[in-house]
Amino acid sequence: MKFFLLRWQPYLSILLLASARGNADETMHSSLVLTHVGVRHQPSLMNQLDKLFWDVAQPGHGKYQQYLTAQDLRKYLQADPKDSAKVLQWLRSQHCNNCTFRHTGDVVRCLCPSTVDTTVPTNIPAVYVYKDRQTPVQNAERKRRFHPIPEGVHAFPPNHGTPSRQKASYGIPAELKGTNSTNLQEVWGCGTFGVNKTELKMYYEEYCSTCSVDDVTYGTEHHGQEGGDNFLEGTLDTSYITAFAPGVRTINSNTNTSAATEEGEGQGIATVFAMEQIASRTEGLPLVLSLSLGSLGYDSCDALCTAYAALPGGGGYEKCHAYIQTLRQVCLYASYEQQERINTAFKVMGLRGTTVLGASGDGGSHWSFGAFPENGPDADIAKALNTIGCARQSPLFPANSPYVVAVGGLTWAHDKPTAVQAWSCVPGSEGGTGGGFSNVWAAPSFMKSAVDSYLERVHNVPGIAPPSSYNRSGRAYPDVSAFMDGVPLCFDGSCHASIVGGTSASTPTFAGILSLINDHRLNNGRPSLGFIVPKLWDVAEKFPGEAFQDITQGNTSCGCDNGFIATKGWDPLTGHGQPIWSGLLKHFGV
Repeated sequence: MKFFLLRWQPYLSILLLASARGNADETMHSSLVLTHVGVRHQPSLMNQLDKLFWDVAQPGHGKYQQYLTAQDLRKYLQADPKDSAKVLQWLRSQHCNNCTFRHTGDVVRCLCPSTVDTTVPTNIPAVYVYKDRQTPVQNAERKRRFHPIPEGVHAFPPNHGTPSRQKASYGIPAELKGTNSTNLQEVWGCGTFGVNKTELKMYYEEYCSTCSVDDVTYGTEHHGQEGGDNFLEGTLDTSYITAFAPGVRTINSNTNTSAATEEGEGQGIATVFAMEQIASRTEGLPLVLSLSLGSLGYDSCDALCTAYAALPGGGGYEKCHAYIQTLRQVCLYASYEQQERINTAFKVMGLRGTTVLGASGDGGSHWSFGAFPENGPDADIAKALNTIGCARQSPLFPANSPYVVAVGGLTWAHDKPTAVQAWSCVPGSEGGTGGGFSNVWAAPSFMKSAVDSYLERVHNVPGIAPPSSYNRSGRAYPDVSAFMDGVPLCFDGSCHASIVGGTSASTPTFAGILSLINDHRLNNGRPSLGFIVPKLWDVAEKFPGEAFQDITQGNTSCGCDNGFIATKGWDPLTGHGQPIWSGLLKHFGV
């Protein structure tokens, strides 16, 4: 099986940047590190790219599903030559040399001293500085990434959430497999992210007889580090995307094993660089990309710390920021520009025929995973942030991006697949499905009717999120939901029944379902699905109950006295509901 390595593909000729000190700077002492700098895109070209994205994604448009190549899209991504020159001059001042531009013309790669400044001066038109040198995670330890099933809360039988039971609930034929050799799906992460193929084989033998480890490859030389939360993430993602799309070639990709990328803003910059790498591939581009990693968006984190800094006697913005960075995957993104750069990569992927999916989060509409822990030396900060957080809804990224399919989480009441409800925070459980409205990106026009109807239905419901706590005109999410509660997994040398839950399970599940739809389309001479959100909302509204089962129970309060609730029609917990295979095949398979 071929490995799809994320290779650097130079486009422009090498520019040797000999500094005035020249080779005298051998004082770098072999401490050179491959450094990548993202040069700012041109706003006018970004506007053109955005329009093209929506044209290609809109059913009925003359350009619908007319996908482009990496070469076609290069003209939109190229930086202004003057900006490139400024960035090169800045790198020269830091004694970087042997610089090349990526074939897209928006990222420059140089050999730089390990001390190169990663903080971009305000007068330099660059978005990020990314170093390849990595300090791997030492003594990987799981913290709170996943939600073990609390004792006494969910009395599940051992095989509660197996793939076979889930498939039956969606109407997916048990033996259905992908057969098209050009079909390709991928899961991505960083830090300890990976999967052990021996344990994956154990999972297949126990839960997916139609799956084969021969269909799974690693995207890079990094296979993950067992014991870490992100490794468990990679195991969960790979297990479920393949269980729902057996026979489809699958990549487990880890592009950075640095300890700094396991959590915090180090993971954010790793996400920027990885998404751009994937989007720029000239071969090995997945048709479905599932992303479970994410956090509160920069706007959410900035608002929390701004409000904290304004408190009488508060410790200030920087104290808040430093505290949040000690918590696992709560705030990953350092700026709006980072998120926009990721969005641009999503648009490029969509224009090339890739469907990108993002998990809607595990902390309801207020948190990333749950309230801030009110114990230890930072209890006072945590209590203040919990008060602030309960007074506002805090959207997650990339789930609130207009350019991904956002996936929420569902449970079965009393172990009955017919009693489906939104995953909601209950006593003893720290999580619940995320959802809400973006504070940054406006809702596309096709969302307006369903969103207006929802807000009209719930505006007088006790405990509903007050209008002042969210942006009703923002991108509404999630789009759909899938089961996530008490799913089995094999890790640490053995298989565990009903062991984990979260939108980290529902997202790769729905991703695998879309890969099966792609397989059907490819086998019938049709293009891949690409960005499906406009069509998804259109189908859900015009043909209710055919492709998605409406879910009407659940809430996003998660320890607060307000939140959103599930109702008839679209809602910010379950989106348009859970998939119905026959309807998906009817409306998306042609």
